[in-house]
Amino acid sequence: MTKGQFALLTAALGLVTMGGAGYFAYASSGTHSSDSNGASAAGQPTGASTATALVPGDGSSATPDSGGGTGNGGSQNCRNGDIQVSEQAGQGEMGHISLLLVFQNTSGSTCVLHGYPGAALTGRAGTADLNATRALSGALGGAVGLAKAPIVVLAPGADASAVLEWSDVQTGSGCAMQNPVSLLVTPPNTTQTSTLSISTGTEVCSGFEIHPVLEGVVSEPASA
Repeated sequence: MTKGQFALLTAALGLVTMGGAGYFAYASSGTHSSDSNGASAAGQPTGASTATALVPGDGSSATPDSGGGTGNGGSQNCRNGDIQVSEQAGQGEMGHISLLLVFQNTSGSTCVLHGYPGAALTGRAGTADLNATRALSGALGGAVGLAKAPIVVLAPGADASAVLEWSDVQTGSGCAMQNPVSLLVTPPNTTQTSTLSISTGTEVCSGFEIHPVLEGVVSEPASA
């Protein structure tokens, strides 16, 4: 082999090596990008951000689940379309007012609700203007005496409930929201939001809180 032939062979081998390195670098970069995008998508609530729209119903994590996960005793989390949402009058006591949010399993299968519903008040534009803060219990009810939100197994036709409460006592800064038009409610671990009515002239000044879902239709003061 002449020197010229050897030089040509060396250059060709160099190009093959660089091409292989370039391929593996591209493949590694692509995998990293996919992982990064997947984590971002998994952590992004479906439906809305807390700043401008309804906070999704939240179970054991901050990421809402459309219902594929296993709940308790092999039962699946309640899915979009499984739960009918309604409201009942709650209590009024020492400047505190509450509504009882009722969740009925209208599907043909047992399913699980766990955690906090999403709840928000809307103004005339129809957007969520005030999101409820999650709290284990409050002045007018909730998971009193429990360390965490219970797992509620709902047979077909069975009910669960959650207390939504607030104070209508004005402070120096006024009220957080006056005369809301409607109430948006999302069951835990779902992304299906129901629009409920709210009394004309309602004033939510402070302490707008949602408590976790409990078995049955329960509204019990924390002092009980």
